[in-house]
Amino acid sequence: MDVKGVSAHCAAMKPFNRKFAGVLTLAITANFITIAPLSAIGQDADHWLDEPRSVGDWSYRQNIGESRAQYLGAGGELFSLTCKFSAQKIQMDRPVAAARAGMMRIRTETGDRVFNAAPNAGANTVSIMLNQNDPLLDAMAITKGRFAVELEGAPTLYLPSWAEVTRVIEDCR
Repeated sequence: MDVKGVSAHCAAMKPFNRKFAGVLTLAITANFITIAPLSAIGQDADHWLDEPRSVGDWSYRQNIGESRAQYLGAGGELFSLTCKFSAQKIQMDRPVAAARAGMMRIRTETGDRVFNAAPNAGANTVSIMLNQNDPLLDAMAITKGRFAVELEGAPTLYLPSWAEVTRVIEDCR
């Protein structure tokens, strides 16, 4: 405590040392403290919010019966969100070399969810469908500038949550 009478509770915190980030987790329960490696308790230590965004840009278009935001990279579409007006659902598609069912995880700053992604007949994509008011959509729109899309057997996409994403979500509401 300093001589000016400022409470120690108002003192600045020490800077966080990033070299130890993700190495250990501290769990305090009752009178016991347990330290365990993150991998041992199933938490993800890759700090995905710090990853550079996937190379590409969002585009938006509206057609009869739907609006669509596509994330396009050098090789074409990497991910898309499509609002189906009549169904009031949002379909998320991820192109893959060989479409087969698998697990897709959408990660945001406030949470993540795992879905069973289904292959689309006649296209090399897998899809998930969300209701128009699913809270994950709001989390994708307002997350800390990005969300992640993970799919079994494919590289993770780190996508910016730009206006095109929000526009498709709002089109369905």
